[in-house]
Amino acid sequence: MEQDSVSNGIDNDGLVHSLPVWCWSAESMVVRLFLFVVSLTMALVAQASSSHPNEQQMLQRISERLGIEIVAIEPSSVPGLYRLDTSGGVFYSDERGDYALLGTLFDLRSGIVNLTLQQQQTFRLKQLSQTPTHSLYVRAPSARHELQLFTDLSCQECITFRRDLKALQNAGVSINLLPVPRPQLSADRLRHHWCHEMPEHLDLDLPEEGCDAILEQQTILASQLGVHRSPTWILPNGDMVSGYQSPKQLLKLLEHL
Repeated sequence: MEQDSVSNGIDNDGLVHSLPVWCWSAESMVVRLFLFVVSLTMALVAQASSSHPNEQQMLQRISERLGIEIVAIEPSSVPGLYRLDTSGGVFYSDERGDYALLGTLFDLRSGIVNLTLQQQQTFRLKQLSQTPTHSLYVRAPSARHELQLFTDLSCQECITFRRDLKALQNAGVSINLLPVPRPQLSADRLRHHWCHEMPEHLDLDLPEEGCDAILEQQTILASQLGVHRSPTWILPNGDMVSGYQSPKQLLKLLEHL
């Protein structure tokens, strides 16, 4: 008996025609379902990839356009807007880096929350936590607080800071001393200033070995945090205070944290 080719979806000319769904075999339906799932999965992956741009490429593009160092890039609370932590402050940008905004972002959903300030505080503490404490550390016997102090001996405001550090130490405040890079100081002059003059001035011991590594790491840190003035204090909550602060003023700030 001659096979009815039309019933199999093939006419006498050998052309394949689509059959109604009720004519599909179980095997054919499984194959079609599998191909549909694969196509859908690939579409979703492509969509997800396009919604999460390559952050490294984005960082490089925006850094070149703005002409400043971008330390970190993170999605902001606003869809499509990214936060850029830079040496010049916090910027916001679209995912392509075609537009940039410098300013403060507020969350108004529950009162008024300064998101930019919160993120700056978190960023500073994160960067500081990745920098180990070194020998120029004024430790209080019964420490209640710890301050980070970016300073040197060349500023007029720093002349009395040896006496001030002693008063803070007696009040239970430990201070981690960090260098402020100055354009007018050569690398050799900065090294001599920080590895010899500063320890001698404070009666602290900073070993000769490893001083270069400490300086390199911590001057990079100062640049990343946007510290350009001496003295500059970083409080335990991540706030940054520039300019001279007396021990009384600093203790008052610490009590209100």
